[in-house]
Amino acid sequence: MRTSTTERARPAWTPDGRHLIVPTATGAFLLDMSGRDWTAAACAVAGRNLTKAEWSQYLPGGEPYRATCPQYPLRTAPPFSP
Repeated sequence: MRTSTTERARPAWTPDGRHLIVPTATGAFLLDMSGRDWTAAACAVAGRNLTKAEWSQYLPGGEPYRATCPQYPLRTAPPFSP
């Protein structure tokens, strides 16, 4: 993906349509758009499970509350704040 100094590189899909190549000032990174790694990435960014309120808001439909990020403890009450 070559560009001139006046033209800006744009994201491009891989031929199989599963990844998006995103150019940056120092190179590029590859995003897996298949969804397999999205849960792991969301857990890494959040550093916790969804709260019961978030579960109800974003996952309505009656599925029982459970850990969304098994590597973190499941809190049944909100964290204490003084």
